[in-house]
Amino acid sequence: MQRMQQMEAEQEGTPEEQSMDQTQMLSEEDEKDIDIAVARAMEFIESPSDGGPDGVEVLTKLLSGKNPEQQLAMFFTQMIEAVMMDAQDAGLEINPVVWFAEGGAIDEITTELDDLLQGQFDIVGMMPAVKEQIRKMLGERGQQLKAQMESGQQQSAGPPQGPQGAPPDERPPLLARG
Repeated sequence: MQRMQQMEAEQEGTPEEQSMDQTQMLSEEDEKDIDIAVARAMEFIESPSDGGPDGVEVLTKLLSGKNPEQQLAMFFTQMIEAVMMDAQDAGLEINPVVWFAEGGAIDEITTELDDLLQGQFDIVGMMPAVKEQIRKMLGERGQQLKAQMESGQQQSAGPPQGPQGAPPDERPPLLARG
């Protein structure tokens, strides 16, 4: 949960400030974090969950429907949250900056998805708008988590809720993989 708050804090600022921060040289450790994030994300995408469709099938449906940019942003947001939770559960610390850095995890995953979908959709062309929506969604999610933590500390009304009201240890249904 601390990583989500850190992601939210790092997403604050104007888009120009965010862009300037993200284009700075990444450290060797950040490059390793990108590799870990991309590998884990692709595992989630390529593996079916509980006998359901794999992420490629889900993406094909999302991109064929109404408002594919928003659908892709929601998919990426869930994936980022799931990868960060999975990494944290495994004792790994992924620097949240690596997701939005130029040539970072989102860019590499986009290239991988474009290859998997065989250029069927213009994912690369959608990504500038999709990234902005992802930033907004993660920022909103961070605010929700912060509010839940604060209200939970003030009044022990029950455990904080994860995505879509699920307990925080559960993965979003789209990406629930082990």
